[in-house]
Amino acid sequence: MIEQDHGIVLRSYPLRDTSLIVHWLTESSGRIATVAKAARTPKSPFRGRLDLFYEAHLTYSRSLKSELNTLREVQLINDRHDLTSKFQTLRQLVYCASLIEQTTEKQTPIPEAFRLFISFLTALSANAQNQFIVIAFEIRWITELGFKPDSRQTRLSSESKDLMERLSKTDFSEPSMLSTSEATHRELQRYLNSFILEHLGRIPKGRDAATEFNG
Repeated sequence: MIEQDHGIVLRSYPLRDTSLIVHWLTESSGRIATVAKAARTPKSPFRGRLDLFYEAHLTYSRSLKSELNTLREVQLINDRHDLTSKFQTLRQLVYCASLIEQTTEKQTPIPEAFRLFISFLTALSANAQNQFIVIAFEIRWITELGFKPDSRQTRLSSESKDLMERLSKTDFSEPSMLSTSEATHRELQRYLNSFILEHLGRIPKGRDAATEFNG
């Protein structure tokens, strides 16, 4: 069965000498895995189109026997080079992608995750120094999963409660306009660390670096 979708490359790794396994977050099918046959050969039509966090239209053959589908065609939309070339933004992307992977099932439609991640990528491109963007992403995503933090039930300071409420209600382009002290930022960072661990069981690697305060 041939299918088409709009997707973002979450990760990839070699298969044998010439091919690639590519994991996608797609708009219609959720997380899927594809094999890009001969993608590592010099004349492959896939060359330069399957790097980390590339956004593309993809055509693939869905497998009836396994979760590994066959990639047929890729039309690149955005290479996100402005993000992946910067170490800190790359760490933020990898952490948030890992959080989505940890909390979703393969081949299950999750359009909310796709829309949220696209919005996150767009805002990060516009303001790579946004110190609140990953925390805002966490709040929005865990709320989508049904675990919305309730600031009224915490011992957070009033400043941290206010910050959490504002981050839960704004889109990703707005947190850059917020200002707060390092102490408030770290208090909310620690609270969400405990909240995610309690409700999701574990936290992907790299959270401390992805959510660090940069003044």
